[in-house]
Amino acid sequence: MKTKKIVLCILMMAVFISCKNENNKPETNGKTEELKETFDVSFNLTIPKDDTFQLFYTEDGTLNFGDENSVKSIVKGSETAQTVLFKLPADVLPNQIRLDFGNNAEQGDIVVNSMKIKYLDKTYDVSFGLGKESVTHFFYLLDAQVKYDEATSTINLLKPTGKIHDPMMWSNQLLSEEMVKLYKN
Repeated sequence: MKTKKIVLCILMMAVFISCKNENNKPETNGKTEELKETFDVSFNLTIPKDDTFQLFYTEDGTLNFGDENSVKSIVKGSETAQTVLFKLPADVLPNQIRLDFGNNAEQGDIVVNSMKIKYLDKTYDVSFGLGKESVTHFFYLLDAQVKYDEATSTINLLKPTGKIHDPMMWSNQLLSEEMVKLYKN
């Protein structure tokens, strides 16, 4: 008899909790709130070791990048290509971006296969490598930290002695114009 009461109490609590969670959906003027569209930037990369990549952005046309305007993506090392996605916060419309190639000082060479930028139903895709575009066509590279091989689209992360490990690339004017086209036109 005692077991039946305990089971009954547990069932009633489960029903109460599940009903309570249904009523916690955000509403605006009687309608369920829709998810806002985000500006997405993704890179198809071959990354040999685990790392955390960070994408910085600005909306004012400057290169004043800061942690408050960035998103991170944790990547697992693999010899096969993977897509690394950066979803910018809702309502952010960048005109400059900077990709930091992680903080793993032991990271191996990274192959940059492609990049895709998406906003609403518009996308801008570019493939990199031999017979395709060069990363340097759209990005500036920090030469003291990286060396780019255009034929293989490989970024070799340099380890300069006595300097902070901070390999990165940032958008040039051409890429900035392509990003703006996605939300201006």
